[in-house]
Amino acid sequence: MKEDAFDLAVKSDEPGDVTEEGLKTAAAMFAAIGDSEAAERAGQCTALAEQARQKAVYLNAEEIRTREWQHPAGLEEASRLFLSIPDYKDAEKQARACADEAESIRSELYESAVSAMNAAGEKSGNWNKVKKKLAANELDGYRDVEWLRVNAARHYEACVSAPPEKQTRTDDP
Repeated sequence: MKEDAFDLAVKSDEPGDVTEEGLKTAAAMFAAIGDSEAAERAGQCTALAEQARQKAVYLNAEEIRTREWQHPAGLEEASRLFLSIPDYKDAEKQARACADEAESIRSELYESAVSAMNAAGEKSGNWNKVKKKLAANELDGYRDVEWLRVNAARHYEACVSAPPEKQTRTDDP
């Protein structure tokens, strides 16, 4: 790490582009010197290394949130990362926003599937569509989806195995 980069980081109390590892290395070097000024510099480097770590986690969480904005599991991962650094910038607020968006997506998928179930009637094609909606990975472990999946499969099988005169199918597979 260049001395001017370190001085800038100390003066601004912000690691800038200096990595956590670079700051930890500098802290170890200062600690090895053994005098009071070096010990103070080692402490500053250690504090800045923690800031650099938090910054890296925050930036990673932002990148995941941006990339996974339509996927609840990705948004939840971003939320967990933000929560791991609650005192850094607005990480706690970002964590809540990610968790809320994940819940919103799951809720919409769930409500769509339940609505399709309520409208399926005795048509095997409709129940097949319900099964597909409920099969979305985003719904794994959500609310009562496992029970709904079993129920949809039973209704589908009942429609398919009904006597031909009682079968009502849709044109859609």
